[in-house]
Amino acid sequence: MPGKEAIEVTVSLDDKYAFASYLGSGFSVVGTALSPDGCTLYAVNEQICISSTQGSLSIIGIKTLDVSPVEALLSNVTSGCGPVRTIVSSDRKTVLVAARESNHLLAFDAAKLLSDPGEALLASVQVGTSPVGSTFARNETQILTADSNRFNYTNATSGLSVVNIQAALTGKQAMLGRVPTGLFSREFALSPDGSVVLVADYASNEIQTVDVATLP
Repeated sequence: MPGKEAIEVTVSLDDKYAFASYLGSGFSVVGTALSPDGCTLYAVNEQICISSTQGSLSIIGIKTLDVSPVEALLSNVTSGCGPVRTIVSSDRKTVLVAARESNHLLAFDAAKLLSDPGEALLASVQVGTSPVGSTFARNETQILTADSNRFNYTNATSGLSVVNIQAALTGKQAMLGRVPTGLFSREFALSPDGSVVLVADYASNEIQTVDVATLP
């Protein structure tokens, strides 16, 4: 297998492909997400080249993999400093990226990522320190970022940032507040009924539960 230290695995809807992101594969492809219809894979790369702090978001056509793998890369755009995770809205219109090194959540127009990549960025919201994972809440009206403070910066803490998606997309104040967590909050899972968020606090060796009703 190429690279080392597998980070995430995303499986195609037909169970035909398993996409593994690795440190050391290319320039550290560390996060992937499949569109809800299963047609597109989004992959974030921490660096576009060894001398750059900018990362990228790659758009890959799943159906093209069957007939011409070399043509499956449909588009590639810069996506902040050190992007590490991405998720896609259920309506397939918006792709969100956590840029860890720039402490921002980026929102992209999914259609423009293909038709006009240079104009695809819709919003950039400053969140907490070193965001990694993200998840939707409250019927996708909000998004949470796991602000890991991975590198233990002075005067910074781990926690969750709560962002109003519509406000972000319309250029308004979108940061609603923060929720404290254990050390190095990293990944999320949402309960089937959407009422509880599970947070993996990596450095605390614990799973934390957050009642969605208590979010800012």
